[in-house]
Formats: sequence, structure tokens, C-alpha cells
Amino acid sequence: MSEFERRYAKLNPEQKKAVDHIEGPLLVVAGPGTGKTEILGLRTVNILRKTGVPPGGVLCLTFTNAAAYNMRRRLSELIGQDAYRLAIHTFHSFGVEIIGGYPEYFYGGTRFYPLDDVTRLEILEDLLGALPHDSPIASSHPEGGFAYLETATRAIGELKKAGLSPGDFRQVINRNEEAFGILNPLIDRVFSGRVSKQTASDIERVIDELAAGDTGSPSPGIFSVLHVLRDSLSGLLSELGAGTNTPASDWKKKHTEKGADGSRIHKGSIHTEKLLALADLYESYEKRIHAMMYYDYDDMILQTIEAIEANPGLAQRIRDRYEYILVDEF
Repeated sequence: MSEFERRYAKLNPEQKKAVDHIEGPLLVVAGPGTGKTEILGLRTVNILRKTGVPPGGVLCLTFTNAAAYNMRRRLSELIGQDAYRLAIHTFHSFGVEIIGGYPEYFYGGTRFYPLDDVTRLEILEDLLGALPHDSPIASSHPEGGFAYLETATRAIGELKKAGLSPGDFRQVINRNEEAFGILNPLIDRVFSGRVSKQTASDIERVIDELAAGDTGSPSPGIFSVLHVLRDSLSGLLSELGAGTNTPASDWKKKHTEKGADGSRIHKGSIHTEKLLALADLYESYEKRIHAMMYYDYDDMILQTIEAIEANPGLAQRIRDRYEYILVDEF
């Protein structure tokens, strides 16, 4: 009995059905520790056994380097050296594989290289150090370094994951600033005094006014501030139906504060200058890494997606290269 047959015999009927499913999409839904990775490995081997596809024609994707290593180790126990011919990647390393393997679709054909963490931090430190002293994100400490280095690094990554370029981000900030111009007077009208039974009626009117003032999404896939606040206040209104003012008081403390002129404003409206400075830093960072012929961790996925969507020829070449794709922990 082969190792595959021995491990296959231990599966329950539903697990065997998953392993035996060769062609077409299949989704396995199960909790942690129920053998999903084992099923993926056995199904991979079964595909090789029954279809004759070469190991390089099977792509296995997972999320962490440790998981990719574990997957290859499991498969080496089943198929030996062929496990090292399978395309086993994290999503990020697969992006690197595509960018490196098809350079003509990326950066005008110029070969760019992955940016390591140390160089990325050095670039951001250099850019932060070049900011004017009055920049809201330029503060630093002789021992602790730049106060906003970690925040800026994380924010740039999140913006890239959201698909927002520096220009897109700046557009969102400017639209939000316009929205706060509508929102803050309404906030002050309702929450400047003590919360009372009248507050619910005031909130209803504010919700209607927010709906009338909402000009739509500032960027594809991004809800406007007025839309988000309208939903938040609608949720608050439903809580007030229970006959207590506590939810309104809690909402006021969480979302509002007194502005410089003493009026009640939304807390989000005080960050515009910092966000615009972050947008400028993001733009400078993108220009710098491009000039140095780097792409960063988030670009590994984002640039790959953009290139595949924009180039049907690249998409077809990848489809031709990988006849079967299996994803662990999708």
C-alpha cells in the first residue's frame, strides 16, 4: 500500500469525495484542525495520478511561508522529489513569480526587484526627515525616532490593499473635508447640549439632511463620510427606541469633541491636515521606490492583479501554465 493509499483510507466519506473531485471548482468548508490541508495535499496527488498533468502545472497557494513549507513537506512524503516541482507559493511569492517571469507586462519591461523591509524603513525615514518642521507628521524623538514612522508604514500598506493611489487618497480626503463642512454644523446642533428625549427627533432630521447632502462615493468602493454617519446615526436611533438616552450619550463621547471655537464637531474632521501630509508622503514613497526600481510587499499582489486584468494575454499565459489551482485557507 502506498503512502497516498494509506492516508486516503483514513479519510471519512465526505473527505474522500473532496479528494476524488478532479475537474471543476470545489469549496471545502470546515473548521480548524479538521484536515483541510491534508485533503488539499491528497487531492493534489490524486490530480497528478489521474490526469497526467506535470507537477509544474499544478499551483498551490497559501497565506504564510510556514504554511507553504508545511504543504511542500506533506507532499514530499507522498510524491518525493516531485513535490519540489509543484508550484507552491504564498500569494505574495506567487506575485513575485509572475512579475519576475513576465517582466514585459510590468514597469514598461524594466526589471524591478522586491523591496526588503530594512530598505523600505530607510526610505520612509529619509522621506520623513526631509519634511518641513511644521509638517503634522514630521515629529521625532532623539531616541525613539520618527513618531509617525510605524503609523505611516501601516497606512501606506492599507491604502495599497484598498487599491487607492496617492491621488485617489487625496481625492477622498478632500471630499471628506467638504462632507465635514455639512456634517459638523448638524453635529453641533444635536449634540452641543445635554442629550434629552428631544435628541431622537433631532437625529431623525439630521439623517434626512445627510441623505440630501450626500453626493456619492468619493472613490470606487469607498462610502462617503455622510453615508457612513447616516448609517451610524440610524443604528443609534434604533437603540434610542428602548427609552434610554445612554446610547446617545455614548455616541456623543465616542464620535464628537469640542472644536477650537467651542462648537461640537466630529472627531474625524480634525485629522485632515495629517491625512493630506500622509498622502504627500505616500506619493513621495511611490516615486522613490520606482526610481530605485523596487516594488514593495503589497505591490507583489496589487501589481500582479492589475497586470492580469489589463492584459488578457498575460492571463491566458498563466492559465496555460497552471492547469489546476488549489488554495489553502481561502
